[in-house]
Formats: sequence, C-alpha cells, structure tokens
Amino acid sequence: MTPKNLLLTFAAISIFGCAEKPKPTEADPKPEGLTFTSVVNNYDNQTLIIPEGATMDVLYRSVYDSAYYTNGELLPAKRKIDFLAYNPINGSSEHGHIFMNHELRHDDPALGDGGGMSWIEVKRENGRWQRVGHGNNIDFFPLGGTWHNCGGVVSPNGTILTAEEYPPATNMELYNKNSTMPTWPISMA
Repeated sequence: MTPKNLLLTFAAISIFGCAEKPKPTEADPKPEGLTFTSVVNNYDNQTLIIPEGATMDVLYRSVYDSAYYTNGELLPAKRKIDFLAYNPINGSSEHGHIFMNHELRHDDPALGDGGGMSWIEVKRENGRWQRVGHGNNIDFFPLGGTWHNCGGVVSPNGTILTAEEYPPATNMELYNKNSTMPTWPISMA
C-alpha cells in the first residue's frame, strides 16, 4: 500500500469508524425529553387512532359535505383528496384556506370531469379548527381540464401549484366515454 493510499484509508477509518458502537449500560444516562412511541400498524383497523395528547378536528368530508361549483350549484364534495395546502388569510396561522387536490378520473355531469382542486375556509377558535361555510370547487375546464391531481406545492409568494400524477396515454383516454372534457394534443416529449 502506498503512503497516499494508507493516508486515505486512515482518513476513512477516522471519519467513518470501523469498530462497533459500544452497547449502552445501566450506568449510561437515560434519554430525557421526547421519546418515540411506536405507531400502531394494524392496517385492518377501521377506526382512526389518534395519538395520546393529540386532537382531531374534522373539517371536510368527501361526498358528505358540499361544495359550490362554477355554475353556482351546491353539490357533493369531490372524493379522493390528495395534496393539501394551508394558505393563510392576512398572514394568520389561525385563519386561512385549505386547498386540496382530487386524484380522481371520472366524468360526471354535475361534478365535472377529472380531478381538479377545491378549497375551504378554516378558522381556529377556542383551540379547535372549524370550517367556515361550504367548500368551493376550482374549475380547470377552461384550461382543458385536469385528470389525476396528485402532488402540489405552495410557492414562496403563496401561489398554490397542482400537478398531475401521470399524463393520459392518448387523447381518447382523456376523452373518457364521451364526457364533456375537451381533447387537445398531448406531447410526451
């Protein structure tokens, strides 16, 4: 081994170590502060398990709650909620809008085509969150519609951006059973 290789090997051993970490003993100090409690992983459970010390406020339920659509009708809220974003009103951490994507691919004469987004106004009062009014559907039809709104992000200036999970393979797939969703050229480049 050359002196240069020996120096690199020594540096790697010094940085990354080569011995096992010593096992804790009774004399070692006990951890203080936050400790991790394993998450219940019963995937067959039909009940939401709330960790001890946490609270839950139901703000919006797909199908059970209502949303205003572009035509002014109050209809059932769209399903399959995915991305969520909180956008404060006047910088407030207790009053704002929650935007949500709908990862949904179907045509419906009342609810519109594809996924899209909707939003609700929320406010925290007396330590609990509550919805203010009904939901509001965002209509992407003038832009050509959307399909599977999956991920999203809030830009530094507060703009909510939504993204498709994956593009349709063809215009015919997008047109889905003679729905009102328009077709347009899709480039896969």
